[in-house]
Amino acid sequence: PRMPVAVFTVGETTSPMSKTSLQCHRMCGIVGLFLKTDRYRARLGELTAVMLHEMRERGPDSAGFAVYDEGVSGRTRVTVLAERSTPDWGQVAGDLEAQLGDGVTVRSIRDHAVFETDGDGRAARQWLIDHGPDVDVLSYGNQIELYKSVGDPDLVAINYDLASRIGTHAIAHTRMATESAVTTNGSHPFVTGADTCLVHNGSFSNHNQLRERLVQHG
Repeated sequence: PRMPVAVFTVGETTSPMSKTSLQCHRMCGIVGLFLKTDRYRARLGELTAVMLHEMRERGPDSAGFAVYDEGVSGRTRVTVLAERSTPDWGQVAGDLEAQLGDGVTVRSIRDHAVFETDGDGRAARQWLIDHGPDVDVLSYGNQIELYKSVGDPDLVAINYDLASRIGTHAIAHTRMATESAVTTNGSHPFVTGADTCLVHNGSFSNHNQLRERLVQHG
């Protein structure tokens, strides 16, 4: 079915602007980098951090990034966020390993943790959704790791060690909150499937009508 399209414009200015004024002219910033050869893959994070810095004034409220490497065949990573608690990640990994019957490792950075397993990746993801101690699953797949937080994009990049990350490609976002609250879960990127995520610029004011139309079309 044909769908309506929302259109927005982005203004430019060289003079200092208040946040209210910026909201009228600028919305969010999106950067992406895909490295086709091995030459710069050791600098993926460094280059992405520079690009993210250039977008910081377009989105001072929060930021996030997803980085991809070549992964290990048959091994799944699940990135989780524990914004409201401080779990014992080792205990969580042990409980998950007992559930899966396969080895599980975990590494953490601030309020994020990345679980890795050779077992059933979908089962690991679902167990963390259902039983993780007050955690939110941010991403899962063979190659992806995803980090995001509120605050200055440069600090987000520093806090989650973006500059040191290596890999094949990355996508990052800086958010200017124009309607909804400034929260980590409201930050981008958003996972859309295994090894898949998206960022976007703009907002849907008619999302309820669009949902009804899509439901009608199955």
